Amino acid sequence: MTQEISVHDATASLLADVSRAGTRKRAAAAFERIAGIAQRDTVAAERVAIALEAAAEELEAAESAGTLPAHERAVWATVGAPLDDESALPRAKARASVRFADLVASSIVGDAAVARKLGGVDPSRISQRLSERSLYAFEGPKGRCFPRWQFRGGKPLPGLKVVFARMAKDVHPLVVDHWFTTPNVDLAVEEEPVSPADWLATGGRPDRAAELAEDL
Repeated sequence: MTQEISVHDATASLLADVSRAGTRKRAAAAFERIAGIAQRDTVAAERVAIALEAAAEELEAAESAGTLPAHERAVWATVGAPLDDESALPRAKARASVRFADLVASSIVGDAAVARKLGGVDPSRISQRLSERSLYAFEGPKGRCFPRWQFRGGKPLPGLKVVFARMAKDVHPLVVDHWFTTPNVDLAVEEEPVSPADWLATGGRPDRAAELAEDL
């Protein structure tokens, strides 16, 4: 656990350094440091690679677009990035890039892998479930990524279709992941808040969770 936290925090910090680097020397130094993190182990390397790819896309977009569009400024303001601080937005984007890398690394990748997890069902059934929204996946660098919170005991969580029917299809994967895995005061078991994933896993009413999902 300690190593993963260290990799996460260090990568986010270094990506922020790269994003706001004012000189080639600073950028080169930051990349040398982040390369050292990637060399520690294969898990760190995978996360660093995904995070750097996302950061590179952000930098290229910033170079071509110049001033951040008003609608994007509004989005970043909602996640607490003080836009009057020049370093705040790069830090926020760096953290998001690393969180996305963590989510990809912890997910099941590919329809065939999920089919095996579900007891060897035909992979075509996975596509059907995605279409009917009784399973959730997002596109990653190596294909569809299925977050593990939607599986319990080798089966999909009950009620996913009901919940996703009320959730907008364009909700960002990081938002979906955070919502499903974070205790919610409106979903309580024995007076203790539980996450939507745990709510469904323990027999909670899907329509109650669906009402909350509609607000995302």
